Amino acid sequence: MFSVSGLKRYAKNTGYLFLEKIARTLMAMIVWAQVGRYLGPEHFGIFNYALSFVFLFKVLSDLGLNDVVVQELVKREEKRDMILGTTFFMRLVGSVVAIYLIYIVTDMLTVDFFTRMVVLMMSFRLFFQVFNNIDFYFQSRVLAKYVVCAQLGSLVFTALLCLTFIRLKMPLIYFVYVILVEACITSLGLIILYWHTGEHIAKWRFNFAICKGLLKAVWPIIISGIAVSIYMRIDQIMINEMLDTISVGYYSAAVRVSEAFYFFPLVVTSSLFPAIVSSKINDGTVYKKRLQALLAILVWPAMGVSLLFTVFAKPIILLLYGKHYVPAIPILTIHIWATVFVFLGVMRSKWAINENLQFYTMVYVILGAIVNVCLNIVLIPAFGLQGAAWATVIAQAIAGVFSNLLSARTRSIFFLQINAFNPTHIFQAIKSLKNGH
Repeated sequence: MFSVSGLKRYAKNTGYLFLEKIARTLMAMIVWAQVGRYLGPEHFGIFNYALSFVFLFKVLSDLGLNDVVVQELVKREEKRDMILGTTFFMRLVGSVVAIYLIYIVTDMLTVDFFTRMVVLMMSFRLFFQVFNNIDFYFQSRVLAKYVVCAQLGSLVFTALLCLTFIRLKMPLIYFVYVILVEACITSLGLIILYWHTGEHIAKWRFNFAICKGLLKAVWPIIISGIAVSIYMRIDQIMINEMLDTISVGYYSAAVRVSEAFYFFPLVVTSSLFPAIVSSKINDGTVYKKRLQALLAILVWPAMGVSLLFTVFAKPIILLLYGKHYVPAIPILTIHIWATVFVFLGVMRSKWAINENLQFYTMVYVILGAIVNVCLNIVLIPAFGLQGAAWATVIAQAIAGVFSNLLSARTRSIFFLQINAFNPTHIFQAIKSLKNGH
């Protein structure tokens, strides 16, 4: 059981995380929408194509180290400097490899010289983000306020920079600089705040044994991350190859709105899942009820958001992006329904870690990536941008929910996911929260 002071500490920490995620969501929906309105569909398409490309290779920089490193820092605090130093070196090497691969792959694709330069410039964001491993230290100490300060500071600065560039009518390349500046400021802020707590990055040391142990622990996460990157961003790259950059602009506008709420299940599960883990140890029946309640807490807000954005897709797109983005409206009405399966998929991943079934998560997200690529090949030529949106929804449904039917070891979570759509469970979940169970 958690102490009262411990609960308050975790609740406060979660509050800081919510604050940062909400601010980032507002930034994505308002400021970048203004950038999209200013740049127009073609240049906004180039911008988002480049972002998608970097996101696709970001997993090679991150290496799936987040949760594993945080656990190591909690368990072996005396080796903090070696763990952080080793993580920094691993991510630095991963970033260099990712940037080099981006250079090679863009040379193979049918993109013009300017678009390729935008992609390569934006890829250097990965280099600055290696300092984000300081975030792992703050997570291990339940000090999210430091990370939030650094990230909010960079968000506010880059938002003002974007609005200034719009007012000065600056070209696309200046908004690419904004992406680099945001990563740079965030890293610098983390370094300063790390120093403020009495720590210094000069103390970091590389340790081969720790590196070997981390790689052994994260290889399934790396493969899963690659698969997730593919089915989250490959559609925009394929649209550019099969249609044109303007189409990427329309599609990106809809996707930015649709994905704005993806932070919700991450924060909610991080906050409430410890109580579910503890209940498994004490009472299997309570464990199952809490899983069902949390799934209901996730699925019904997702359903509500999806329905709301389907009905009001037109005024939302026109308000944010303007009349030039009218083709994005039908895309949003389809793509928004991926939210339901994303929310359920996040919960499945947490459950799989608790049940030591990460291998199945890896297999299922790989399946989702394969389905998404195959469906894009078939549906984009036949139905255009709406076909790409349908491909994403179907791939998310298979990866996060229906793939659980493939193994007897994961079928139990599938039935809990389906039962979450029963409205009685959301009322039971609300009642449980009120009673503190």
